Amino acid sequence: MGFEKESNVNLKAVILSTDYPPLTGGIAAYSNGIAKGLSIYCKVTVLAPKIGNFREFDQRQLYKTIRVVNFPVIREILFLLASSWLAITKKIDFIYNTAWFPCGVISLVVYFLFGTSYYVAAHASEILDDEITLKRRIKKKLRRLKNLVLKNAKFVFPVSNFTKQRLIEMDVPSEKIIIIPDGVDPEQFHPQVDTFLVKRKYGLEGKKIILTVARLDKHKGHEFVLRAMCRGVIEKFPNTVYLIVGDGPERNNLEDLVKDLDLRKNVIFTGLIKDYELSSFYNSCDVFVMPSYEIPRRTDLIEGFGVSYLEANACGKPVIGGKSGGVSDAIIDGQTGLLVEPTLIEELSETMCKLLSNKDYASSLGQQGRKRIETLLNWKTIGKQIINIIGAN
Repeated sequence: MGFEKESNVNLKAVILSTDYPPLTGGIAAYSNGIAKGLSIYCKVTVLAPKIGNFREFDQRQLYKTIRVVNFPVIREILFLLASSWLAITKKIDFIYNTAWFPCGVISLVVYFLFGTSYYVAAHASEILDDEITLKRRIKKKLRRLKNLVLKNAKFVFPVSNFTKQRLIEMDVPSEKIIIIPDGVDPEQFHPQVDTFLVKRKYGLEGKKIILTVARLDKHKGHEFVLRAMCRGVIEKFPNTVYLIVGDGPERNNLEDLVKDLDLRKNVIFTGLIKDYELSSFYNSCDVFVMPSYEIPRRTDLIEGFGVSYLEANACGKPVIGGKSGGVSDAIIDGQTGLLVEPTLIEELSETMCKLLSNKDYASSLGQQGRKRIETLLNWKTIGKQIINIIGAN
């Protein structure tokens, strides 16, 4: 399922994103996937900031990328100038914004100036208001501008039913809202990956392996997995290892909890790893677990979808997720994985043990998850879905 051109559609698109590789993170991965998916069916130009070793990344892509300096305000001015130039000289058909701010604001200006249609993706926390940080306090003051951006968009594309409902509560017209789910590349994430190096490096041979791949934020539920291990998992499967991939603000707290629970022999923190290594980690595990939950008044910490569930499924692995945010769109409960009440430690422990003890059932969930990726939740299919919507409107 490669990303070669497959269509004679002559549409010209600009994808506007401030979160784009080699930057890591959920929206950056989404932006990359959308660019790859749309580039199969139309001519794509990406506008993104200069970040890290961007030249090496851009050279590997099959579409054009225009980079600007990554300095707030100057970056936005250059985005506006570049978008306007493309609207005038290249007669672009539409702009796809991977977030409403600042990209959607820029597209709104281009729309008023040149009539260029634009679309806005909606994930979760970025469209919700709170005053947790200075940046989010400023965004809250821009609520009217956000509503103007969303209501003038041709369509708004939430990644889940959860996010769709939040948009409806903002009075975005329901006829403008179409769910476009997150996706993965099934050629990057697949079951036929050698795990020898990962298992040798971390001493995982002969172990039961539980895996979480996520930024170490409180709402991801790492703490609950650790506590669940002490409520029956270690007792039934003493050779279990919990592999925590990622880094973030909760790392010190989690490391302290591992010591308090006497789990130092059963937990490994890998820190950040390269994207090309991820598939080896997913393939090394028996079960992927991320019991995300919603924290009262912390709208900055909400799982809008959970692409790591899809990455694990793409590698043929069963997944366990928390009943929160948009996770129920990422996991079909009982088919591609299992949903639990994340704060109920006994339920989480029993669910983990169920999958560790029943290989056939776990394998069945993983296989169904893989099939779902191959048929629905891959960037080629998602790109076609977007083009069909644009072509019909």
